[in-house]
Amino acid sequence: MEFTFQNFLMTVGPTASLIFASWAFLIFVQMRSSSAYGDYRNLHHEHRTSGSESHRETGVRPVVLHKRRCQQIGGAIQAGVLAALLFTVTLFCGALEVMVSGSQGLKYIGSISTLLGLVLLVGAAGLVVSESVLARRAIAGETRVEREHREHRRAA
Repeated sequence: MEFTFQNFLMTVGPTASLIFASWAFLIFVQMRSSSAYGDYRNLHHEHRTSGSESHRETGVRPVVLHKRRCQQIGGAIQAGVLAALLFTVTLFCGALEVMVSGSQGLKYIGSISTLLGLVLLVGAAGLVVSESVLARRAIAGETRVEREHREHRRAA
């Protein structure tokens, strides 16, 4: 096949869209990460500085839960970055294959990097869903802890 710029653009266009979508996903995950880390840092500080023994006992679980959220989001970010890098490899392989047609190695490398990138992106999305479940648990736990504190203050 002869090299034409139209073939080049038709080859790299869809892959560029995948890379753009990966980076948009990473921006979304980074926002969740910032929020989760801020919550974790605040809860950890509150737990360490709390004078009440009952508050210290009930405060451990939310801290651990938020730490786990941060770890899952961190894993999602790492998987998303790797996916974007693999899609970039796909883009380069596709572009080079159009320019220097007939290279079997580029076809295989590009295909494998695409599949691995998609698997990593699905895995990252799974981690975000799992983190979302933890976030709902954290919210439900916070309301329960707040209710227990109100009842404890009324009894005192």
